[in-house]
Amino acid sequence: VGGGFVLVPLVRAAQVPIREAVGTSLLYVVFVAAMGGWSHVRQGTVDWVLAATLAGGAIPTAPLGSLAASHLPAALLEVTFGGLAFAACAGLFLKREPRPGGLPDGVPPGPARAYILWRRRRYGGTEHVFPVDALRGLLLGGGIGFISGLLGLGGGWLLVPLLVRFMGIPVPVAVGTSLVAIVAPALTGVLAHYHLGNLDP
Repeated sequence: VGGGFVLVPLVRAAQVPIREAVGTSLLYVVFVAAMGGWSHVRQGTVDWVLAATLAGGAIPTAPLGSLAASHLPAALLEVTFGGLAFAACAGLFLKREPRPGGLPDGVPPGPARAYILWRRRRYGGTEHVFPVDALRGLLLGGGIGFISGLLGLGGGWLLVPLLVRFMGIPVPVAVGTSLVAIVAPALTGVLAHYHLGNLDP
């Protein structure tokens, strides 16, 4: 479960309104994701094509999420946040069998469609080959960006399992790339919250 799930309730406990708590949490996400992403860059577990695809979908939707947070009732934001936090915690107890790096079952080598790129990353002494579906990446990024702006969450708690299960991305690459991909969208969301008055100068 990401840090936003902890930070937002802590800020709320200090009697900070939910919208300001969301804006503050998203600012926290920018710095934490940047530092964590840099560590993964050094380890070689970031795929820049996938990161650009995810960020391309998330950058325009994060400010939309921030705008929605300013117009939705505060009670609805709190209920939505609580529901997602419960779902994320429940997901920790589900049995996961991550797909190992390599070609997905039944898929021949080489791109089957123009928007699917085959990528190679070497880490841990092993070369991993996996597909990057640009359309799915844009859609996933768009959804994660909106949630980040709306609730002040980094989105890795949801994005990493989706990248692994539905796009065939190796777990280390999914973790590292999700951190890098969320930095720019989170920053646009923070700027939107600031202009909307949801972030103390």
